[in-house]
This record gives sequence, C-alpha cells and structure tokens, in this order.
Amino acid sequence: MGIKVLKLRTDAITGVETHEFAPLKDFGGYGIRFNSEMKAYYLRGTRGVKLTDSNGKKYLIGSDNAERLATVINYVASAKNFPEMV
Repeated sequence: MGIKVLKLRTDAITGVETHEFAPLKDFGGYGIRFNSEMKAYYLRGTRGVKLTDSNGKKYLIGSDNAERLATVINYVASAKNFPEMV
C-alpha cells in the first residue's frame, strides 16, 4: 500500500493544456481518480493541466496555478539536454 505517483517520461509528452473541470461531476470526488477520458491527480480546486502522452493517454494534474505549471511542463518536455527519467 502506498501513494500512487504519475511517472511519465518528458519525451513522451505530446500535449500540454490548461483544463477546467468539476471534481464531483467529472470524477466523482477528489484525489487520484479517473473517468472514461483521463486519469486525474488533484486535491482541491477546479483547474489543472491536461497532459497527453505518445500513446494517446491523458492525465490531469490539479494546480492552483495551471498556467505556470503548463509553461514549466512545456519547457521541460521540449528541452533536449535533460537526462531521461529512470
């Protein structure tokens, strides 16, 4: 038993966008949830960043500052000099 963590290689990220959602309506609550479209990781709020990977899977990461998080993820995903995740 433990905390599930999202592991996603930066070179596998093909899409990054801010996303508004309704926690109860879209996912049935808070925490690590999923629906037919994506898996979500959030604790509060109604905004986050939706990531799409090279396999077409989608993930939502909740954030109080979704625009800033999306900018950072885009920067890291596009940087070629970062070492790969192990």
